[in-house]
Amino acid sequence: MKLYNKKTAKPEDAVKSLIADEVVSFVANSLLDAKGDIIAASADNTPERVAVGANATVLTADSGETSGVKWAAVSTATVTIAETQVYTGALVNSWTDLDLSAVIGVAAKVVILKVKTTGAAGNADNIRFRCNGDADDHDADSAANYIVMDGEGFGLIICYTDSNGVLEWTSNETDSTCTIDVVSYWS
Repeated sequence: MKLYNKKTAKPEDAVKSLIADEVVSFVANSLLDAKGDIIAASADNTPERVAVGANATVLTADSGETSGVKWAAVSTATVTIAETQVYTGALVNSWTDLDLSAVIGVAAKVVILKVKTTGAAGNADNIRFRCNGDADDHDADSAANYIVMDGEGFGLIICYTDSNGVLEWTSNETDSTCTIDVVSYWS
């Protein structure tokens, strides 16, 4: 925006300059035709109308569209509740495969596991989970895939499997027993 300086310019020149500078900063109302229309850029400094989408659709990025966006149906995931035991026995202290494919199928899934331990109090069982093939050790710095239990107890953990429905798990102890159940899964 330019400011009028009465020593160097005529008032009418200043007004013309202000109008010229500001007009390029606005989008014409005529670009919008209906309730819900939005504006997207089809190129640098090129506004384009995107018509309102159908009910129950969401705006989605799509580089194939002129405006770079489109309206699309909401994708959904099927959540399956299946409290099914997949392991019972001693804790393991090296990364070990846990094949869940008999319960969840042969596919990459997000799973909720219930882990229950039975053992003497005073022994902190640090149980860790990771996707099969993951190289991260998932120690205490990776608390999202880490459960600590003292003696008897249970915890829930969310983890994901590889494309074959397999994850890996380990613990720092082997003197406790545990059961692992798949509580729920989805892809």
